[in-house]
Amino acid sequence: MSVHRKGDRWAVRYREAGSNRSRSFDRKADAQRFDAARRRQSRAVDEHARIGARIREIDELLLDLKHRVDRVADDDDMIVIVALDRALDAWDAFTKETAR
Repeated sequence: MSVHRKGDRWAVRYREAGSNRSRSFDRKADAQRFDAARRRQSRAVDEHARIGARIREIDELLLDLKHRVDRVADDDDMIVIVALDRALDAWDAFTKETAR
């Protein structure tokens, strides 16, 4: 995203849905405001994708834990404890990152 002078107008160049886009404004302040809003929106989308990836990771760890619990015998409780620790560590990391 960027703000450029284009004749007597101001243009903001940005990408949307994989395509190059542009929008023109009469005033530089309006162009800068639009550019800032696009940047905020882009960061929000990136953050959403990062959180979604972490949720999928935790889901996989918890699914692994469920399968281990379903298979485990009484003398193999350590396997369950290790899997549970991994899942809880991932969850703690996720909650600390999203609290920022």
